[in-house]
Amino acid sequence: MEQIEFDLGLPEEPPQNKQIEPNGMCRKYGYGPEDATCKTCYYLLKKQHERDLKTHWYKCSLQRTGTGCGPDIRLKYKACRKYAESLITRKVNEHEKNSKLRG
Repeated sequence: MEQIEFDLGLPEEPPQNKQIEPNGMCRKYGYGPEDATCKTCYYLLKKQHERDLKTHWYKCSLQRTGTGCGPDIRLKYKACRKYAESLITRKVNEHEKNSKLRG
């Protein structure tokens, strides 16, 4: 009896160097604007420890984690497709554009 080999065109071993995107929002929704980060997003929340005011962490309000159990957000993460520019960032950008136009 002869053994038949099937060529499915799949690689023999999966690539080991493939990195998983750390930002869960980007994995879920895709990437947003190229230059934007989570630091300038409207939906970024800063949570602070009740007793130790020096301890803080960041969450995304779109993740609906409620009490804070869930993944923290790093400010340097690339922005996701749901990115909305914060009001402060928008004012700074407008000021920079106006100062460039003036001279």
